[in-house]
Parts: sequence; C-alpha cells; structure tokens
Amino acid sequence: MDTVRALGVRSAGGGGPQVVSGADDGMVVLWDVERSDRRKSRRQRTSGDVVPTTMYRGHLAAVTSVAFAEGHDFAYSGSLDSSIKVWSLLSQSTPMTDDTTSGGGGVEACFPVRGFSGHSDAVWDLALSPGADLLASVAADATCCLWSTDQRHANIPLRATFAARRQYPAVQPTSTCFVSSGDSSSSSSSSGLQLAVAYVDGSIDLYDVATAETSSSSPRLAMSIGADADAISNARITRVASAGHVLAAACVSGDVQMADVRIRNGSKSDGSVVRAYAQAGVAATAVDLCSDGVLLVTGGSNGVVKWWDRRNLRSAVHEDIAAHTPKADEGVCDVRIWSPTIVVSGGSDGLARLYQQETN
Repeated sequence: MDTVRALGVRSAGGGGPQVVSGADDGMVVLWDVERSDRRKSRRQRTSGDVVPTTMYRGHLAAVTSVAFAEGHDFAYSGSLDSSIKVWSLLSQSTPMTDDTTSGGGGVEACFPVRGFSGHSDAVWDLALSPGADLLASVAADATCCLWSTDQRHANIPLRATFAARRQYPAVQPTSTCFVSSGDSSSSSSSSGLQLAVAYVDGSIDLYDVATAETSSSSPRLAMSIGADADAISNARITRVASAGHVLAAACVSGDVQMADVRIRNGSKSDGSVVRAYAQAGVAATAVDLCSDGVLLVTGGSNGVVKWWDRRNLRSAVHEDIAAHTPKADEGVCDVRIWSPTIVVSGGSDGLARLYQQETN
C-alpha cells in the first residue's frame, strides 16, 4: 500500500467534506464523502469505505503535498519530481457517471491543466493563502516560492522567491503556511498576511507577503539547539499550521510548539509547548488548528492521532492509538480539520481516515 502523505479538506457543494489526497504512487485523488454514498454499488454500501470521485495523473514520483480551498476551481500538488501540478476540479453541478457494474462508481481520470516550474528538487509543502489567490511552495532546493493562482498570470505565475536566513549551510525548508499578523489597516488582500517557513534546524522565518521581505522580528519556534548534529535533528520542524495569528509547529522531538505572531511593542509573544508524544523516538509529524480557536489535532510517527483543547494543553482530550499502522518509522503523515467534529488523517499504511466526533 502506498503511503498517503498529504491531505486537503474543504466543503463540498452538498455541504459535506470534500478531501483531496496525495500518495507515494504519484496519484492525487478527490473524495466527496456525501456523493460517494450515492455512487456506491449495492455491494459497497455495507462498508464504510469512501469511493473516489476523481483520480488525477501526472506526477512521476510520490506526491508530498496538496492544497485546495473553498470556492476555488483548482487543486494543487507538489511532488518528489520537483513539479507543482494544477488540477481542474470537477464542478459540483456536473452529473457523475453511475457505473455500478464496474464497482468503481464511475471514477474519472484527469490530467493536469498546467504546472508551476521553478523548483529544481523535491517540493515538500504547499499552502494556499486565505483568498486562494496565492500559492506558497517550499522545496529541497532550499527555496520558497510564491505563485499567483490567477489565470491572468498563467504565463508567468511566479510572484516572488524568498531568500532564507540560514545559520547552517545545509538548512532546508520543510513546511510552510500563511498566518495573519493582525494588521488589517490596508484594503490589499495581502495586507497583514505573513508567510511562515519552517526549517530543519528548528527555526521559522516570517515573510511579509505584500513586500516579499523577512519580518524584522521573526519568532523562533525551536528546541534548545546545540552544536551537534543530534540536537539539530531533534529540533527539526516537520509541519506548521495556523489559525488566525496563532502558529503551531510539530517537531521531531515529539513536541508541538505554539506562538502568537502578533506584534506587541516590537516583540512577539510566545505560546506554550505541547508534549504531544513523550515516548522516546516518536516524532510529531502532523498538526492542524481549527478556526474556532479551540481544537488542535496532532499526528505522530507511532500512528497515533490526538485531539487537544487549546485552552488546556496538559493532556489530550481524545486519541486514536490505532489510527494508522506504522511502517518504516512513519505513521501519521498528515492531519486536517474540516470542522470541530470532523478530522481526516493520512498515513504510512496507505489509508486516509475520516473521524467524526460526537458533540457534548
């Protein structure tokens, strides 16, 4: 089974969750949970499995990252083949084939409509801006690029390339996300918007999206980094996520570090450290924040998914110890929150799982 490395989730036309996944087989798959139930054959309806809506082919290597957003007509994926593909999403108003005789439910195979060329090595992560007008990418070539998703810029989509401030020669970016700085004084869509870029040494740079320059007072979310390679490796940030002005970073140490990036009197206020996975050798490999300001979800290399209340981070409020079966030191590769009660996760066992928590 091919590892599911990346997930994206948004609302479908019918009101339920719609998920896009990327895996080691180079495929990008679109899943519409509610429509899947209507498209299953009679035999399939007895299972809890979701039938794929569309399968996108075009990458020559494993898909490492995906991104799509509400009301946006395209999905994006990054791969070990160094490419970023753009996929046209099937309109929710378009009738689907009800091919129940094949058992596949009329799954459509689609190919990329275009791509973004600029990276020379594996693309590790993608992030869409809140308005979906900008796409950020980080890659093993030690660069972070900002792309316009506007069709009018299709010929030259690259808007900016960010230069990292490196303390070590071999430092590479690992993950990225957009975060609000709290400054909304301008009417520009990029006003008050910053791009967080995490690195293998445990540092995070904040870039002002409007000016494409590094913020003058970037926070450093990191463990205490020593001079030896083991200390640097332990501080490695595997994934970053944000909700408003709150930034969360999952680390190889097993911790998830939180920070508020709003500027107050020229300084940034640091948040708390979540001891998400205390066992030796277990890394925090995935993290996401809910826009409600309360829910935090983490995933570990041991295959465990945990739910946290950000108002009390001393212990998880729920955990699934059998979420994903670990394989070759990998477990949970990605987690995404659709709502306070619905979460999706992908892992090394080749599964994408959807959880629905009961409300109290």
